[in-house]
Amino acid sequence: MVSFVGKEEVSVDANNRVSLPVRFRSVLPENEKKFYLTIGKNSSLILFRESDYNENERPKILAMPVEDRISAAGDTEFIVLDEKQNRFVLPKSFREHAGISKTAMFVGSINKILIYSLENYEKRGFGKKYEYDE
Repeated sequence: MVSFVGKEEVSVDANNRVSLPVRFRSVLPENEKKFYLTIGKNSSLILFRESDYNENERPKILAMPVEDRISAAGDTEFIVLDEKQNRFVLPKSFREHAGISKTAMFVGSINKILIYSLENYEKRGFGKKYEYDE
């Protein structure tokens, strides 16, 4: 099973492309390049591996009432990483939903990757330094 952990700040290029960070690519099976990008809560985007989406998310969408299913499917894009730089385009409506312009924060969440604008990531209090008792 693939587990996405950690976080990585990623730049958005002039063509609205982002590269999937090495930390996440390194846990993928060789040559896995297909994903689904969906609209998430709290101004986030969610990136699923194609196999995880088909196994876990697609059945949830199919179980929804027709109106909700159409909305959920409309807020999902099939993504294929390019061969050389492992990039994909962030569609305009998705960038606007997440408030992403020049920088995005990719955050591992076990079986998916959450994508935030840097501002929304910080505003939600993620990434704070915590002091732990020893």
